[in-house]
Amino acid sequence: MDSIFFRELLCKALEQLLYSQAESQRKSDFITHLSYELRTPLTGIVGMAHLLSVDTLLPDQQQYVANILSASEHMLSLIDALLHSTPTESSKVTLEVENFNLRILLKTIMDMLHFHASAKGLQFVLEYAKNVPITVKGDMRLVRQIVLNLLGRALKCTHQGSVIMTVTCVTLSEQSAEISLTIKDTGTPLNEEELAKIRTHLSTDSQSSIRRYGSIDLGLLMAMSHLKRMHAKMFVESTAQFGTSITCLLPFRLASVGTSQETKPSCTPVLTKPLNRKLRILLVEDDEIIQAVHRGLLSRLQATIDIAKDSKTALSLYMNQNYDLILMDIGLPDQDGLETTRKIRQLEAGEKRTPIIALTGHGQKEDTQMFLSTDINEVLIKPVNANDFLQLIERWVTP
Repeated sequence: MDSIFFRELLCKALEQLLYSQAESQRKSDFITHLSYELRTPLTGIVGMAHLLSVDTLLPDQQQYVANILSASEHMLSLIDALLHSTPTESSKVTLEVENFNLRILLKTIMDMLHFHASAKGLQFVLEYAKNVPITVKGDMRLVRQIVLNLLGRALKCTHQGSVIMTVTCVTLSEQSAEISLTIKDTGTPLNEEELAKIRTHLSTDSQSSIRRYGSIDLGLLMAMSHLKRMHAKMFVESTAQFGTSITCLLPFRLASVGTSQETKPSCTPVLTKPLNRKLRILLVEDDEIIQAVHRGLLSRLQATIDIAKDSKTALSLYMNQNYDLILMDIGLPDQDGLETTRKIRQLEAGEKRTPIIALTGHGQKEDTQMFLSTDINEVLIKPVNANDFLQLIERWVTP
């Protein structure tokens, strides 16, 4: 009897385990698919902004385009973070340490949010102390998300008065610095329940469920989670008389003299010079907006561009033309880009191989490795950086 009981208990436990694993896989698949779908419209936004950035624009228009690029860059980092939050990827996430200009990063964020502050008539100020290092070494994307979330909360809660970000240096040595970043607003204060939950969240080491702290502003909760990943500290003060003041103590390493160049928060594509010879490029892409983006970028190479919106058209064009390069979208409506590539390689039958560059919204390393194993020469993840895109093409078409 006991053995039957324990066998049934074991079967139920195994059934629950399998159900849990299936649910986890479904969530992982959903997030992976969502991140892929988000990259396609973002590719259109980034691409069109890059094309505008090389036109002759008024200063205000140049700033608008720069803000679009900066916001898109932040959105892309959120998509990457979403992808890394899947059960299969979360354990692999590490800080992306690089040299970057902290002052430019913070000013770029302030410029991006300036419209929201102006619409409310708020004083919106960045105070950057002279003793704060300009170039630091850390995870720039994580710092951007923290500051955007905290400033977003402050602007949302403040209807008159000011939102001021003050940056000072707490400790400084040859190798490291602890930088204090304080965001002070004159808006609606946090209540006692919110303050208590914030202190509880900050005092625990684990990444607790959002549901447990549901009454806290989501942006503030996300900022606290990011700060924990950086091993940073946060202090919160909030009163009806003075508003809310949130201070983050951020640990950074300092770049040694002679190390690699710093990463810029955003960039404008270079004006690539036309090549010495006329190129013919086959673009295989079903999205009309992305077609227009790539056509605009490739026009700077003065290339002849044929466009195929599906695999059947691509193969037909390939058999009737000689191409210097093929840009292959992976997600085609009739047959995926991998199978199309295999058929092109079969048609080549030992002749000179045409370079094929895959364009895809699949952002995981495993996907890139799989694509490269199918006779594709290079893989670019959408949205494509304009400089990387043009330089890669130049490299493959230059004898």
